[in-house]
Amino acid sequence: MDETDFKQTWAPNNADSSAFQLVESPAGTGKAMQINYDFNVSPGYMGVGRGFPSAEDWSAFDGMSLYVKSEGNGHKFVLQLSAGGVTFEAYPSLDAAVDGTLTIPFSEFSPASWESAEHQTATLDANLLRNISRFSIYLNDGDVEYTEPWSGGARPRSGTLIVDSIRCVNVAAEQARAALQAVIDQAAALNQNDYTAESWERLQTALQNAKRQLDDESSSIEMLQTAATQLQDAIKALQPVASDDEDEHGESVKDEEAINHATEESGLARTGTAVTVVALAMLLLIAVGSIVALGRRRVRR
Repeated sequence: MDETDFKQTWAPNNADSSAFQLVESPAGTGKAMQINYDFNVSPGYMGVGRGFPSAEDWSAFDGMSLYVKSEGNGHKFVLQLSAGGVTFEAYPSLDAAVDGTLTIPFSEFSPASWESAEHQTATLDANLLRNISRFSIYLNDGDVEYTEPWSGGARPRSGTLIVDSIRCVNVAAEQARAALQAVIDQAAALNQNDYTAESWERLQTALQNAKRQLDDESSSIEMLQTAATQLQDAIKALQPVASDDEDEHGESVKDEEAINHATEESGLARTGTAVTVVALAMLLLIAVGSIVALGRRRVRR
């Protein structure tokens, strides 16, 4: 989608079209939508939305995901769906900085506060999801929406918000994919030189399988979870390479050498003592022999 198509597809609300533009996605997926908010220019709120020429059926999914990058601003982030004549909203938090994929189950969408009383009890179920006519993104001024102060201090009056990769998902599968990606990242951060060749090879086999399952859109939740478990087991089974001070069993070579050295010194000490005792015994025998000989000589006289 180029800038012209973007402007024709997405229509601004309480803001000029210049407040929305295409930029290179920080996620590396091509172009993303950048929202340049300024509540001094757009009091209260500002947003952008797109309608669908014919109603879309989202009933095969139980949630949606989107990439979001925000510095954290304390304002109210609104995702809005028009389904079967009822407007539903969800409110992902922007209290802290965000730079990643957010997954929002459709169960977290509720009727907009300004909807009619008869619609306030509506649920975004499969029947309504078969009739999606519009999707919108809003940023409401937190100083107007909230009575309590933002934990981050004064809310910025202007800034940017980047949104990309908006799609319908099955939430459980997305959670399984996110969990598998986390284990893959953990394995990728390890250093081959720290582990034995055999255990490292087992890790690489599990890692390659995990990447295949992650890249395969048809991978079931069970397959994703199994791949994550196998990779975790391979990480736990890694055998550290013995250092210069350890043998192949991980025992300290220095300790063993110290023990041997002490034993050798002890042996030498014992040997020395034995030699001394023998020498003294010989001297005593010689002395006794001399006394006996002298005694005999005296008897002869």
